[in-house]
Amino acid sequence: MENFIKLKLTEQAKELHKSQLVMETFITSCLKLDASIFEPLIDEDQLFQDLDKYSFLHSLKNLFDSLKTKNIANTELKLATCRGCQRGYITHEFYANGHFQFAYILFMENDVLIDIFRCNFSTNELFKPFPF
Repeated sequence: MENFIKLKLTEQAKELHKSQLVMETFITSCLKLDASIFEPLIDEDQLFQDLDKYSFLHSLKNLFDSLKTKNIANTELKLATCRGCQRGYITHEFYANGHFQFAYILFMENDVLIDIFRCNFSTNELFKPFPF
């Protein structure tokens, strides 16, 4: 029984570490506007934004390419809050030349990354209550 508990804890630690690595790499990819940085960390059967690996990477590449056509080479990160479907959840907003460009939510459950998806209702501010 003790070995089973140790094995279970080791598996959880590996999953947490992998989630952290995937999140950090995704953010780096967005900062550098380079989807190829993120590609090796996505499992073949993993879905983000309800898209398979290659469709998700294609959507990232399209987003990044559209910014590059505006002579944007990289972005800066600011944390904010969603006011839409994931109200109150932390968003990762990316800015270039002081202007908002796009935002993503890195959706977690029990400290494990479950999904990454675009947020269209980010507040541009961190933890401001939603006005009713």
